[in-house]
Amino acid sequence: MFLAATLLFGALAELGLRATGRPFQARWTPSENALAQFDPEIGWTYIPGRSHVRAFGRDRRQVAIHFDAIGARVGSPGQISDPAAPTVLLVGCSYTFGHGLPYEETFAGRMAAHPGFPLQVVNLGVQGYGTDQALLWLERNYARFNVKAVVYTFLEDHVTRNANDDRRLLYPDARFIATKPLYGVGRDGALYLRRAPRRIEEIHSLRLWDWMRLLWVQRGPLPDRDLTRALIAEMRRFVEGRGARFLVVNWDQEIDERTFLPYPPGQGRIAILEGLGLEILDTRAGAPPDWDRWTIPGDPHPDARAHARVAALLAQRLEAAPADEAQQAR
Repeated sequence: MFLAATLLFGALAELGLRATGRPFQARWTPSENALAQFDPEIGWTYIPGRSHVRAFGRDRRQVAIHFDAIGARVGSPGQISDPAAPTVLLVGCSYTFGHGLPYEETFAGRMAAHPGFPLQVVNLGVQGYGTDQALLWLERNYARFNVKAVVYTFLEDHVTRNANDDRRLLYPDARFIATKPLYGVGRDGALYLRRAPRRIEEIHSLRLWDWMRLLWVQRGPLPDRDLTRALIAEMRRFVEGRGARFLVVNWDQEIDERTFLPYPPGQGRIAILEGLGLEILDTRAGAPPDWDRWTIPGDPHPDARAHARVAALLAQRLEAAPADEAQQAR
């Protein structure tokens, strides 16, 4: 009797979720959908050679966006990077990409235009990426350039992204192109692939199962930080093993003690990066009092002022000698 009642409840719940279009309703489309294509290894990448104009923020600012032959964001159509020039590769998500800003206002564009800056700047940032995708995209493109340094822009939100393969679990009302790869950490500490990306239209799961997964992500335990730490450690190993410098920008625009993920005191934010032997640039250090408000109107992404500040800090750091081992292990 109990089993029959459970099955009946499950069937009715499934029908109810299907009738209401839940739990994923696809009411809005992320800005990157018009720029991206499905990638079976990484989930999505930008369309090579594409140019597009998108509106951002409360004032609907029109921003022209251009990509080169590998799908890296560039300042103008047809721009080609020199494979022989000493290069810094920028990897990360929308903060690295420069969401909502013309290229010349992004920290990538500002560094490239910085007087006397000695490195060619290649922007491999992709909107929505976690650490795992940034690592895969870096590995795919590294050999194309004469790399002297790699800068990974870390957001605490990456911990949640790394722990999930389906972005609908984080934004159930959004319309996405594909899922992302999901990695795990074995007993030996090595990374392994748990699930490969799929096109959203190829997913045919029960709505009740989707609803249960959504509840788990929204109300269950916090995601494990160890996966993110392992991914960053692998990125460092990959870069430094090839003789280049690896620097992490901890981009945090909350200048009080709040944290995106409610980890216990001393376990969130930059603590996630500690003990990995990293060279870290913390954007909160010496930040102006209103740093947390340097964002695009009507959009939480950093504005041109924030990008200019980070560009100046990065240029200064990259022009100097790498920090010593004690500083890197902070």
